[in-house]
Amino acid sequence: MAEGITRPTFDEWGLGLAQAVSTRAECTRRRIGAVITDRKRRRVWVGMNGAPPGEPSCLDGACPRGRHYCLPPGRGGPAWSSAAWCACGHQWPCPESAAPDSSYDTNPETSCHATHAELAALLDAGRSNLDDEMVMYVTQKPCAACERIIRGCLKRVVWPDGELNF
Repeated sequence: MAEGITRPTFDEWGLGLAQAVSTRAECTRRRIGAVITDRKRRRVWVGMNGAPPGEPSCLDGACPRGRHYCLPPGRGGPAWSSAAWCACGHQWPCPESAAPDSSYDTNPETSCHATHAELAALLDAGRSNLDDEMVMYVTQKPCAACERIIRGCLKRVVWPDGELNF
């Protein structure tokens, strides 16, 4: 082996791929990437959060949650202001924004219309390709709904500061 050359572990490699995939996500609030590898880590299926194919995306302003997010001081309001502002022009916290950690699915006024990255990766793999030796790598801990779906399809999911084995 060549001196000084190191290789990442498979988990580090998978998480790096998931991070790269997340750069293509369409959400204005949170960019998530997911990668599924086969048992030999030779085939990879990917997913990122965003609108279903052919539908308007968050980047087009189609998502009610995506129209209201916090801009850092100096980026959304008057140049003299040290306050944070919402992308819609209200001072933050915006009265029209969804509450942090609120449900993405239950309130029609603020529901997210995007497909989660984990589900998009599972759809990319297709049910006939899935087996219990596959591993999913994702850029953050899956939500409870995605965890239930993953549990029914794969044996392990890994994110930067944790993992679940089913």
